[in-house]
Amino acid sequence: MKLQKQLVIFDHCIACSTCSSVSPTVFGLNTTGTSAMILSQPMNELVEKKSIEAMRSCPVHAIGVK
Repeated sequence: MKLQKQLVIFDHCIACSTCSSVSPTVFGLNTTGTSAMILSQPMNELVEKKSIEAMRSCPVHAIGVK
């Protein structure tokens, strides 16, 4: 089941890793460690809830939904 929301990382990400700590199946850091990246979009309600929690926890509001 694929959910409607698609998460995105904005350019002003500071790579603090808060998102990957909250939702490690969805978020990680890029290979250079300079920005978060989406590893996979949430595929169920539980993972989506953790992703939204991660989005709200971002100190620079660098995660969005399209």
